[in-house]
Amino acid sequence: MEKKKVVLCQKISGPVKDFSVKPPAPFPEESELPLIRFWDKENYLPRENGFAWTGYDEEGLRFAAFLEDSEIITKVTSDNQKIWMLGDTVEFFIKPGPRQTVYYEIHISPNGHIMDLRIPSREKFRNKKVSWEDVLNFNSHSRYKTFILKEAWAVEITIPWSSFGLEKFSLPQTGWRFAVCRYNYSSAWTEPELSSTAHFPKADFHRYEDYHQLLFI
Repeated sequence: MEKKKVVLCQKISGPVKDFSVKPPAPFPEESELPLIRFWDKENYLPRENGFAWTGYDEEGLRFAAFLEDSEIITKVTSDNQKIWMLGDTVEFFIKPGPRQTVYYEIHISPNGHIMDLRIPSREKFRNKKVSWEDVLNFNSHSRYKTFILKEAWAVEITIPWSSFGLEKFSLPQTGWRFAVCRYNYSSAWTEPELSSTAHFPKADFHRYEDYHQLLFI
């Protein structure tokens, strides 16, 4: 599969009303990305497929994700728990510009809980110079909705521009990167299956060098 390094991000309007069609309006087909396991040459495609789309409006940066899932599992009971350790999770990673080290990680569970992370520096976070409590002390004020479908679940989310330090959005914006990632749990598996829209050479969702580039139009 050809790497899709640059993803068109168009201005869109209105909520998703029907996830049974692909792409779900109002998201454009040009932004569609499959979730894959690029690092695993033997199991390149996940057991259950997933797709993600992106766009934007006056309020914020928008994503939608559709995730095939024959067994939806989550033990999450409140926001800001470690959602990826407690069951099925979709994660939205955004790095808003090339000249800063900060990036954002937003987790959503199928039952509608959220975990917001603002990571000021990947290296400092990994070296524990920035604590878990520090990165968790953030509220994106995202507007989102989850959908439980037949053997699938889906998410629509709008992340306000203010979360990224912008009073309002204006073109041009360059250097933004993103990836949509997934933890898929099953009682038949010993470990959750990971997948991502990004072409990671190893299963590390924090490799923002490998995220897609957003081209706002």
